[in-house]
Amino acid sequence: SVGESIVYASSHGGPELRYLNPAQLFFFEVENPPADVTENLMLSAQAWVRRGPFVLHGEFMLDDIDVNPDSGVPRAPTRYGLDMAARWVPRDAPFTLSARYRQVSSFAYRTFTIVDQGTYLQRGLGDNFADYDRLTVSGEFFPPLRGLSLVPTALIQRQGGGSIRDSFPRDYLQFRDRPSLFLGVRETTYRVALRGSYQPVRQLWLRWDVGPNVVNNKGHVTGVRKTEFEGTAEIGVRLELP
Repeated sequence: SVGESIVYASSHGGPELRYLNPAQLFFFEVENPPADVTENLMLSAQAWVRRGPFVLHGEFMLDDIDVNPDSGVPRAPTRYGLDMAARWVPRDAPFTLSARYRQVSSFAYRTFTIVDQGTYLQRGLGDNFADYDRLTVSGEFFPPLRGLSLVPTALIQRQGGGSIRDSFPRDYLQFRDRPSLFLGVRETTYRVALRGSYQPVRQLWLRWDVGPNVVNNKGHVTGVRKTEFEGTAEIGVRLELP
């Protein structure tokens, strides 16, 4: 599937009837007059396929791309996000294997104007982070105990200095000279964890994620290395009324 979305703010306060046409492609109309305060267009594409025990799926988002930079001016960094995953689900086996890769560009969800950036109250409307990529490999096992699943996981995450809560660079030439991924000093995290869940009955469950992190360039400071143990746990209870 393919899709497009637009953040629209009118300078005269009323809706544009052209946006009510379900057969219209915003991609060809967004720059046409009348000019408004903002018309921020985003394109997306999704794919999902299953062949036997293999499941593949992915999604790609494009916010902005500089296809024809002015002569003598650096190409502006592309703003995008992608997520890809593969899963092996063997038939009648008590386990599955999966791998997932996610990447969000350095200036994703940020714009020159506050009204059309992808945040609300300093929280992301979708992803809450930017300027990173993450590779995750995991296996899910189902021991012979009702309601129990164990998910050993290993991941590598590289995080640049860009954040969706940072203001957009006011110097346009300085913005154009920045990379599309990994601003400043890159922080790299290696994590091995045991995730899992136990739900013996419908009304009660327990979920956890525990393991060590090895962080290079901690806090985006060159040469700082730290090993730390982190864990989360969730206890859930469902009350069912007649």
